[in-house]
Amino acid sequence: MEHRLEYVGDEETFTSYCVKQQAYATRFFESDRYIFIDYRLGYLEPILPNYLLYDKSTDSLFNYKQELVFKNKSLHFGLYNDYDGGLPFSPAFMSGEYFIQSFSAYYFKEAYTKGRNLDNGHGTEHYEIKSNYPARKERKKPLDDLVKRLNPEDNPVLMIVKLKSLSK
Repeated sequence: MEHRLEYVGDEETFTSYCVKQQAYATRFFESDRYIFIDYRLGYLEPILPNYLLYDKSTDSLFNYKQELVFKNKSLHFGLYNDYDGGLPFSPAFMSGEYFIQSFSAYYFKEAYTKGRNLDNGHGTEHYEIKSNYPARKERKKPLDDLVKRLNPEDNPVLMIVKLKSLSK
């Protein structure tokens, strides 16, 4: 705690500490079963988050390190969404046993239907952002229908993920 920016008060000292320790935790979430940590490796800038998930019931730790693989023309900025094949999930909030992420309706529709164009140093290339591979194919159609009905001026789209509960 004594090394956090709000305690140190000096961004240069804080950044130096983060780089030396090679980590910066940005969010901690805790439920009855899990501890979930969003962390960045040695940076404060908005880069790809990595995730640690600790399952208290099994005493196991899972480290999900994101890497952008440009060769497959598909990029995921968050946890891979194999539930309905939609956009990746990067939780911003937690309520009880639910993780929540919000998107503007405009961004959600654009990202889902058009993906993203990125400059790769040799020109601009197109990349898909959605996973497009649901665990069960019947889950994809309701999402596709929602995206078709969505207006850019609509209320934000919330992605809500319920954590698995402890079996009793």
